[in-house]
Order: sequence, then structure tokens, then C-alpha cells
Amino acid sequence: MSITLWVIAILLAALYGIQKLAQALGAGAAKGVEYLANPRFRTMGFAELPRWVGLRLTNLRDQFLALGFRELVNYTWESDHLNYTCVLVSPVGSSCAAVWVSRHYGLSRWMSVFLGWPALKRELLVAPRYGLITDLPGARRFETSPVEILAKSQVDGEVEFLTVPASMTLAQVIERHAAAARAFAARCGAKPILITTAEQLFDCERALSARIAKKIQRDLAGGASGSAVG
Repeated sequence: MSITLWVIAILLAALYGIQKLAQALGAGAAKGVEYLANPRFRTMGFAELPRWVGLRLTNLRDQFLALGFRELVNYTWESDHLNYTCVLVSPVGSSCAAVWVSRHYGLSRWMSVFLGWPALKRELLVAPRYGLITDLPGARRFETSPVEILAKSQVDGEVEFLTVPASMTLAQVIERHAAAARAFAARCGAKPILITTAEQLFDCERALSARIAKKIQRDLAGGASGSAVG
């Protein structure tokens, strides 16, 4: 085969690969929206979590317990990645601490390469992460976390995030979150939902997930319309 034919063959293979990648990403996005629109949770006791999950979550969980939080529920939810979350609630129920681990597989994992070594390391080593959450009526939420990528989902007045340094102590994060969440609630003209049961928590999660799913569907539909017009 001549060099020209080799080059053409390689280019065709590359184009085919790009097409398949686009199809895979499109299918993955559609499936992700479906998971968000209809979240399904499976609860369990902390001792029932896989051993590797317990080992990673224990330290953060114990720190929140020592600060007066109580364990509310442990769960995994059906999605395109492996995930486990331990939720603890503050003494008055105005905020929850979500401590979680998650890991993607296949293409999604290796796309972390483009986000740099820290992101890839989290995927490979399954680093535990946490966020402090305050929910308000109307599927509104304020969350404080050292996980910077969460803030990319911010919608002012609806879902807002405060990013704190990873070096900040949990006691300091709790104080910072309480003040920022109060300010958010004042701007919204609403009071935080007091979470006392797992079902209340899941009701908030379902409402927020459905809201996010609708927004993504509108964005995807708008992008598809724009492409068709162009």
C-alpha cells in the first residue's frame, strides 16, 4: 500500500474514531440526564458499605460526628459512575454534611487526563470529598466545599456554591457555611428546610435533580436547534 493510501486510511480511521467518540458522549449525556430526572437511591448502614469505601470515608465521618453532627443515611444512587455517600446532619437540622467517594469508568475516567494529574489521581485513588449543604424551598441549595469543580454548576439565586481552601479545618468550614447560607436564605426570602429524616433529604435531592435535568435538556435542545440552523 502506498504512503498516500496509508495516510488516507489513518485519517478515515481517525474520523471514524471521532464520530464514535461523539456518539458515545452524546449517549452518555442523554443517560446522565435520565439519571438526574429520575434518581434512584439505595440506602445501607455504614457497616454495609464496601470495605474500601468505609476506609476512605471513616476519617471525615468521625470528624463531623465529633463536631456534633449525627449520621442520617448512607446511600448510593444509580448513575454512570460508582458512588457512595454518607450524610450527616447538624444538631438543628439546618445543614447536612455529605461525605462521598465516586469513580468513573472507561472513557469518562480517561477524560480526566485533560483536567490534569490531580483530577486523574482522584479517579484512580478515589479520594474522599465532602460538602456542607443547606436546602431551601423551591429546589434551591447552598453548598460549601473544597471541591472547586462544583462551583461550575452555580446558578445565582438557585444553586450557589462557596469554595473553601482544602487546608481549612471542618470547624472553620462549618462557621463559614452557616454565615454564607444565612445570607443566601435572606436573599431568597426563605428559611432553610430542617432535615430530620432520610426521606426529607431525598425529597430535596429529587427536586433539585429534576430541576437540573430540565435545564440540561433545554440547553441540549437549544444547542441542537442552533446546529440545525447553522
